[in-house]
Amino acid sequence: MFIRAHNADQLLFEEQWLGEIEGIDLTLTFLRTKQAEVIRSPRRTAVDLGLPRPRTERDRACHVDPAALPPRPRAA
Repeated sequence: MFIRAHNADQLLFEEQWLGEIEGIDLTLTFLRTKQAEVIRSPRRTAVDLGLPRPRTERDRACHVDPAALPPRPRAA
């Protein structure tokens, strides 16, 4: 369906699409800004965190089981 320019605004108003159009425009503006930021930003290198290792007895001894703690007093 072809809509002439002067009828397009009337159709948008009648169908209550103006808010939708404004929302889409706002989203596009945000995405274009974000895209420009990504293009301008320097590339970050990955951080090597190493391989995970099994827990040792020492690690287990340092761990406090929350279920073993006494209940906290409630505020009055």
